[in-house]
Amino acid sequence: MDPQKLAFLTALMNDAQKQNKDNLMPFIMAAASRANSEGMNFSDEETDLIYQEMKRSLKPEDQARVEMVYQMMRKNKRPKT
Repeated sequence: MDPQKLAFLTALMNDAQKQNKDNLMPFIMAAASRANSEGMNFSDEETDLIYQEMKRSLKPEDQARVEMVYQMMRKNKRPKT
């Protein structure tokens, strides 16, 4: 993985652990926006890995919320036919 991406993700994961559950989704969205503004693009595999890793540290009800948002994002990302 690109060293810039790895540094970004390491900082993201450390900061995410400090967030309360109500701020987690806005935090993730802000991080995604920041990554885009810095010109970082993550492959589908990298994105899947990020979400799986993030979900590991959450309670089951929070995992379900993250999974729902992730599935919505994936659906919106697909090219329209």
